[in-house]
Amino acid sequence: MNQLKKKHRGLKKLQAKLSTSAKPPLLLALVILLMFTVAACNSQDTQVKSTDAPTTATTDRQMAVKIISVTSPVNPGSTVTLFAQTKPGALCEVNAGYKLSAGEAKTLYPKQAETSGLVSWTWTVDSSATPGKYAATISAKALDGRTDTVTAQTLVEISAPSTQGATTGTTCKK
Repeated sequence: MNQLKKKHRGLKKLQAKLSTSAKPPLLLALVILLMFTVAACNSQDTQVKSTDAPTTATTDRQMAVKIISVTSPVNPGSTVTLFAQTKPGALCEVNAGYKLSAGEAKTLYPKQAETSGLVSWTWTVDSSATPGKYAATISAKALDGRTDTVTAQTLVEISAPSTQGATTGTTCKK
């Protein structure tokens, strides 16, 4: 508002100076131009003031975890690779659903999702793993502390060991 008053006072001074001049049409055009300038400045001030109010836009994405791909079926002794997508920076871990090896727990080491939200694990299926279908569960929790843990599941099938080259027990007679 003070800025507008200063401009108005400046306009009055300019009008006084111009009124003593010998070229009234030019002065009139200049005064009109200045009036439009003051009006435009006043409307810009109003627009700026109207945007001063705080906004309530939400920038956080909803926390979710989605399995992108998993190697399945697999044979005992081979590797499984699992890819998932979640919130960037989320702390994630996977429970393979079966015993990985004699010394390992079912839950694999936690990993932090990349800036793209991608996270992956690769592990070796124990050579003595029992064939079957197991639910691998991924848990993800945002580091902001405001989001609950979310999970997703997929099946990993461990096939029976290959019997390639095994004999069938039949004999041939000549």
